[in-house]
Amino acid sequence: MENPQVQFYTNHDLDLWTAKEFKIGTADDIQEFYKSHIDDLENFNKNSKEKWDKVSPLFFSVISGLFHQNPWPIGEYIGYSSMFNCNPRFLNNKTFQIYYMHKAGSNYVTAHELLHFIFYDYAIKKHADLFGGKDTESGIFWDVAEIFNSVVLHSPMFSKIHDAVEQITYPEHKGFVQILNSEYSQTSDIDEFIVRINSLIKS
Repeated sequence: MENPQVQFYTNHDLDLWTAKEFKIGTADDIQEFYKSHIDDLENFNKNSKEKWDKVSPLFFSVISGLFHQNPWPIGEYIGYSSMFNCNPRFLNNKTFQIYYMHKAGSNYVTAHELLHFIFYDYAIKKHADLFGGKDTESGIFWDVAEIFNSVVLHSPMFSKIHDAVEQITYPEHKGFVQILNSEYSQTSDIDEFIVRINSLIKS
């Protein structure tokens, strides 16, 4: 697959799922929100597309070098604007949600989720001995993916793409990220870095 052309849409039904899955709202809440904020969501989609298209050539160039020209996995590559600040991603079809007022901006969320999509595909193929059969939603494979994302996205090259100043990471991963930030700048091989994260977590 060539570089995916990311699209941005609204999805009322997906927000219904999010509300139920994360227990953060009712169908009535969503109905009222969409009545009063549909223009906000549509404008967010339009602006997100414009912003992403400006940085995507650099993003895909950096990704290609980072993952040794690993092809992008087949999928829809759609970002759905959302009223909820949950931002789940779906590996099965390569879609994700973006909170329409996300503090880090749409480019950060888009880069974050696309990095997940290619990381999981690459790690499963190249490091089956470490991650084969492992859960992508919890446990050590999920930990490695999130830590990898936090460190890599805030390297100098990726920071040019999303402009997010704050390094976003899960509280339970902060110690690992602090250790690995300096190590990543001295690492030229992504495979060694993936193995290093896995070993650090296990230790």
